[in-house]
Amino acid sequence: MITPIEKRLLRDRHFSRLVIARTAVLLGNTMGPIGLAFGILQLPGGDGGELAILLAVRTAAQVALLLAGGVLADRMSKVVVMAVSDGVAAVSHTATAALILMGRNDETALILLSVVAGAATGAFMPASTAVLPEIVPTEALQPANGVLRVLQNTATISGGAVAAVVVAWAGAGTAVAVNAAMCLVSVISLLGLRRIAVVRRGNGLSPWRDLVNGWHAFRTRSWVWSFVAQFAIVNAIFTGSIRVLGPVIAVRTPNGPAQWALVQVAMFVGLFAGSAVALRVRARFPLRVAAYSVAGFAPAPILLGLNYPFWTVAVALFVTGVCSDLFTVFWESTLQHRIPAEYLSRVSSYDTLGSYALMPLGAAVAAPLAGTSAQEPALIIGGMIIVLLSGAVLLFPSVRAMPSVSPPKVEPEPASVSP
Repeated sequence: MITPIEKRLLRDRHFSRLVIARTAVLLGNTMGPIGLAFGILQLPGGDGGELAILLAVRTAAQVALLLAGGVLADRMSKVVVMAVSDGVAAVSHTATAALILMGRNDETALILLSVVAGAATGAFMPASTAVLPEIVPTEALQPANGVLRVLQNTATISGGAVAAVVVAWAGAGTAVAVNAAMCLVSVISLLGLRRIAVVRRGNGLSPWRDLVNGWHAFRTRSWVWSFVAQFAIVNAIFTGSIRVLGPVIAVRTPNGPAQWALVQVAMFVGLFAGSAVALRVRARFPLRVAAYSVAGFAPAPILLGLNYPFWTVAVALFVTGVCSDLFTVFWESTLQHRIPAEYLSRVSSYDTLGSYALMPLGAAVAAPLAGTSAQEPALIIGGMIIVLLSGAVLLFPSVRAMPSVSPPKVEPEPASVSP
């Protein structure tokens, strides 16, 4: 059943425009890498090494621009930063699609375009998290985050399926071109928000000083940096366990690859369920729920390490999906409630950077363990560490005792909603 707040959100044209923008970008960014992968491999001289380079430089540029994107979004209009980032990404994806469609393997150009695309995504991300409090009222932040997660999960899952169809019927370059088109859809949608965007004229400080002040806002809040430190380790363990060791185990199991694909589907289904639960749960202490949710990442590695059947791992990853979206909704809502607006983009950029910083290390550590007698103990130990980390953040009073800002208001819906 849809609550009055959710009805108002879905009928509010400003929130709807934000939903369209963020969903379109995610749909395109799910399709684009699939089209790029098949496109590069089909080009003359294209191989896995070239594809790995393109993906690596894109990720590196994305990470490098996170902090700069946070500074820009706190100094300017977040909507403008998002729209410009998507516009730049659209140009990059269009040029990449043109090269693939023409059958030209200009590696230097493709690398530069990948850098531009990654940088645009990095600049977009902090602003996209911090813009929501400027669009919806405070009491609607949690439902708004829940609605966004439901629709973004839909875009992620459907994007892979649509990309497969487009690549098969129209070619890999077309899938990359659709990515560009989705970025333009986002730009057009965001242009309708420019009148309500909060424009910050700056405070006379240099961008470097703004970056330092953002770091101060991040590190002086123990509830923020403790969760980020926790998730840096959790993401590293989960990446090594599920993205590296899991497929290795599956390949050596009869019908393992097919079963592993179903295991991954179970996690996506869990994400949907988690979004739905997050729309309904009202927690007095939201960070406690976030901390408990992190423990949901532990069962899958442990079951893999104990050589349990894949169907049990699928159930565990369904739980992980539920917990992942619960965490995301409560975490982002708390950031949006508790971090002053003038610092929110920068704190969000440090959050994203820190949370994903150790993922390459997790994969690097897992790689030499794959196929050895040490992989099962490593999986079990990794799961146990996740459980311990879930409890560790609750040692901070700022995590345990932080209450919900205010209960959501559910007044009857008025007869008409003004735009």
